[in-house]
Amino acid sequence: MGFVVAWLDADAVRQGLRALSAAALLVAALVAFGTLRDPGARIGRPLWERIAPIGRRLLPVTNVGRALGFGMVWGWMPCGFAYTVMVIAALEADALRSAATMLAFGIGTAPAMIAVAYGAQRASRFAASGTARRIAGSVLVGSAALTLLAPQLVVAAPWLHPWIDYLCR
Repeated sequence: MGFVVAWLDADAVRQGLRALSAAALLVAALVAFGTLRDPGARIGRPLWERIAPIGRRLLPVTNVGRALGFGMVWGWMPCGFAYTVMVIAALEADALRSAATMLAFGIGTAPAMIAVAYGAQRASRFAASGTARRIAGSVLVGSAALTLLAPQLVVAAPWLHPWIDYLCR
C-alpha cells in the first residue's frame, strides 16, 4: 500500500480534483443559464422513482416523526444542483471539507427553501426568472474560475492568501 501512496503525486491529484470541481461548477452554471439540460436530474430520476412511494406513505405529515421521515425522503428528489455539489464534495481531499461543502450548500439553499415552504410566490417567481438564472450562472462561473485559479492568484498576489487559503491547500 505504501508503494501506491508513494507512486501518487499528491499535487497532481489535488490539481486534478480541483479541475474536476471547476468542471462540475461550470456544468451547474450551464444548467442555470439554460444552455444544458440538467444531467443530475437524469441520474437521480431512477432512484427517485423507487424512493418516492416511501414519501407518499408518510403523507399526510401529522407529527414530527413523519415530517422528519418525509424530509429525508424528499432530500433524494432529483436536483442537478444538489448532485453537482455532492460531486464537488466527493472530490474534496478531506472528509471535513466534504462535510463543510455540503453544509455550505445547505445553508445557502435554506433561505430559498424556507421561503418556498412559507408560500413566497413572489420569491419563487423571481427564482424561476431569467434574471435569477443569469445571476446564479454568473456566480457559478466565478466560483469555477476561483476554484481553478486560486493557487495562481495567491502566487500573483500573496496578500490574497488569508482570503482564499481554503482553496489553496
